[in-house]
Amino acid sequence: MDRSVDVAAAIVHEFTYQAMANDLLPIEDGSKYSYEIENAQGETEKVSVVIDESDQIFMEIRHSHIVETASTLTSKFNKFVEEHESLRGDKEKATSVRNMKDQLANLPQFTDLKTKYSTHIHIAKECMKIFEKFKINELGLVEQQLATGETVEGHLPKQVLSEMVPFLDDPVVSTMDKVRLLMLYTLCREGLRAEDRDRLFEHTKISDNNVEAIENLAYLGVNVERVRDPPPLIHSPV
Repeated sequence: MDRSVDVAAAIVHEFTYQAMANDLLPIEDGSKYSYEIENAQGETEKVSVVIDESDQIFMEIRHSHIVETASTLTSKFNKFVEEHESLRGDKEKATSVRNMKDQLANLPQFTDLKTKYSTHIHIAKECMKIFEKFKINELGLVEQQLATGETVEGHLPKQVLSEMVPFLDDPVVSTMDKVRLLMLYTLCREGLRAEDRDRLFEHTKISDNNVEAIENLAYLGVNVERVRDPPPLIHSPV
């Protein structure tokens, strides 16, 4: 099997922790991540970490939905503190990643653990920041309709074009996410007529390189140009 078996899977946003981190953040070679933190002296310093299967915390949260990751991290942290009576003292349980970050500062004897928790707290917060800023949750709903041919309720997505076009016009939505939508729309329509495709490109104002990327779907066996009428999936005109 190769990627041409399921082209849509490589285009849609994924919302699990590991997939989203690799999609949205500058993680190199799938495991190397660098970010800046403020040290005890109030100075900014760069930290580089490797996130791989040797990181037990990562292994336990990697497939969690990004929205659930923060609560999973705080739950794991509280369990760790409960298992180490000497750490508890008068501390209350952590109730958020911010609260947990403060408590981690008081555990100097667990340097490696602190680094791992701090890293995953930072990654989860950065992912959620991008998730909200670029409307990825709303985009994801449209992407799923295009990829599956069904709405959340299991109906044909007859209004998906009218739901998609505002994202193509929205300056907040990244160019790459607009390209994703155009690719998925091309897939679900089994190709587009030249005039319809040009109208959509006018909405997005994407570069020639991105236009070429969409056209290159043909190399994966995708019908980019309309050669026949598709099944009656979407009836809204462009």
